[in-house]
Amino acid sequence: MNLIRIFNDKPNYIFYLLIFSFILLIRFPFFFVDFLDSDEATLILKGLAITQGKIPYVDFHNYKPPISGYFLTIPMYFADNSLFAIRFFTAIIVSLSSIFLYKICKIYNFSKSNSFLCSIIFGIVVSFVARSIKSQSFYSEHISVLLILVSFYLFLKILEKRNNFIFILQGLCLGIATLNTPYLALFAVIFSILPFFFLRNKTKEKLFSSISIIFGGFITLFIFLIYFYTKFPNIISYTISSALREFIYTVPETIYLLIGAGLHINSIKFFSAFFIWVLGFCGMLHIFYTKNFKKKYLILITVLIVLSFNIILILYPSGRYLIIIAPFFCILLFYLFSISFFQKYKIIKNLIILLIFFFPLIDWYNQILLLKKININEKTYTYGLCTNLYANLEKKNFLEKKVYYQDCHINYFFSNNLPILDVYHPDDIFHKDRMKPFNKKNLGDELFNKNPEILVLTEDLSKFVKNLNFVDINLNEVLKRFKISFKSSDFIIYQLKSK
Repeated sequence: MNLIRIFNDKPNYIFYLLIFSFILLIRFPFFFVDFLDSDEATLILKGLAITQGKIPYVDFHNYKPPISGYFLTIPMYFADNSLFAIRFFTAIIVSLSSIFLYKICKIYNFSKSNSFLCSIIFGIVVSFVARSIKSQSFYSEHISVLLILVSFYLFLKILEKRNNFIFILQGLCLGIATLNTPYLALFAVIFSILPFFFLRNKTKEKLFSSISIIFGGFITLFIFLIYFYTKFPNIISYTISSALREFIYTVPETIYLLIGAGLHINSIKFFSAFFIWVLGFCGMLHIFYTKNFKKKYLILITVLIVLSFNIILILYPSGRYLIIIAPFFCILLFYLFSISFFQKYKIIKNLIILLIFFFPLIDWYNQILLLKKININEKTYTYGLCTNLYANLEKKNFLEKKVYYQDCHINYFFSNNLPILDVYHPDDIFHKDRMKPFNKKNLGDELFNKNPEILVLTEDLSKFVKNLNFVDINLNEVLKRFKISFKSSDFIIYQLKSK
């Protein structure tokens, strides 16, 4: 108890440093993995194109969020083609989110030690639970959840002291979050009317507060449209159609699959996930059961419910969306730990916290053991199938040729080359529905009119081309033009025959 008391007496900046150190520690072993998620590779290619002067929607097409690639230009500006730098940048973003969550927990009157635990459990969720180890990748959600937490923190602070500029700042944050992850548009709209329900001011002042939030959001939207509209007048319809290109599930299917993704039913991390999500939900039920309708708890529940509806309405149950709601479940989890039962039986609380950390850290420990066995590529500072492929292509002097990657398109980034197709998500070339927003129908013609010299495929060339549409180019001629050069792990590398 004395140790906890001493810990709670430490200044806040000590906790900030501890949070950053913890997030860096748990994510560092994964900095060297060359491939975690294809979405990350696509966002990286988008950022690479922007650093080379390319303009999204004008010079290349992409159905990722409108401004997502711009954030990755920051680590690229300082460290060029370093995947290590991008992973470090992601760790900084997650750390900042955790630090703001710590500050929010303090507003909810949690002790510094509990606020600290809440923030690093959020780090565990974001890094190991939301989408398993893949969450070590960079996602648009990492940026958006930080902006949401900043807005949420500012709104709670404004309950204590009103400041019109803070409302505008909230609008700016929510505007950027919406452009980064457009499915948050409904949340941004509802957030803008929260002053009507939770501020004690007169109606006129509440109206002015809401307008200030909306004004901040419109500043962001106005800058976005000014930049893109003159270059691409169809930007609004294009963004909407791109966002709706995914396979659609029903609402019950989406909820069911999101629950499955969050709980990791077939993984040992099920126990950690169960405690976080289920006990967090129990915390919300306890608020309703005890009618503990303090303003700050009502705001918390309102934000969580609206965000949950936003995720469900996407009708595409990706585990990475859970990153958005994870911090609010962490707050509710520690609210539950504050009730008399857990205060009386602290050993149960401590055991639950220990188990939450234990199972994800098995993945972390296994990754540490793996790092001891592998060799890191001296140029890319990575390891894995894509790195081995990169090294083999380099030996053959193929990297500077016109290469098409069916997979491992992170190698474009390593070699500082952009994809030969102007649609940045090469492994989706067969999904005709996903190509509709870009007016791409004959992908065979699109690809081979670019005159690729090297094809890196995960299957036989004949199978690959049969799944593409050809109109102007003869399919049989394509098959005759290429020969197998070599094989690398799961890849077959085809080379254009010399004439």
